[in-house]
Amino acid sequence: MQKRHTNKWRTVQLSTRLITLGTVGGPPPRAHRAQSSNLLIVNGTLYVIDAGDGAARRIAKVGFNVRDVGVIFITHHHDDHTAGVGTLMSLAWDNQRTKPINVYGPPQTADLIRAAVQYFTISAEIRIADGGRTIPIDQLFFGHDVGTGVVYQDANIKVTAIENTHFAFHSGPAAGKYKSYSYRFDTPDRVIVFTGDTGPNDALKFTMWSRTHEEASHHYGVALHCAALHL
Repeated sequence: MQKRHTNKWRTVQLSTRLITLGTVGGPPPRAHRAQSSNLLIVNGTLYVIDAGDGAARRIAKVGFNVRDVGVIFITHHHDDHTAGVGTLMSLAWDNQRTKPINVYGPPQTADLIRAAVQYFTISAEIRIADGGRTIPIDQLFFGHDVGTGVVYQDANIKVTAIENTHFAFHSGPAAGKYKSYSYRFDTPDRVIVFTGDTGPNDALKFTMWSRTHEEASHHYGVALHCAALHL
């Protein structure tokens, strides 16, 4: 349900909602909680930010169809943030999705999605033989490696990525090889920042958070405020 926010200047219809689907950090499974995943709804359009194990079940639990997810953002490639991506995409395909799902994230995101498609291709081919589907699964799912700066924009959101310090401790051949991002989402009535996993980071603090509060007046006095359902 959309909410209304009123201040002395104007009354606006708020169109943005954030649901935290999973908040468990680290790979060990938990009996009643899901790994890192978030669902952002803007003007009725669904966006997923990270998709750890359990993401698809949590989307169903909060009353949405995974078939309606069209865009996914990955902060980094630890499996507690990505283990549910393939399942989410495969279930969307099983539920008759015909439009592409695009996944955006740090370098190797395209590799991750190609591998997920390969993993589920055997099942997809069998379901096509069963007569339930006609579109090959590799025609629907696409991964995109992105850098920093503005990485995505549509009629509902503008997404800006900044590299955070999650992998800053890596040394030797791994130093600098893997990237971890934080994302800022600008919507018509909200500014929401997903830090992902990170340590102290002046770039994040001053570039993303300070800009959020700087622009609060433009967003009707609301910054980083959303209707959240914790599962």
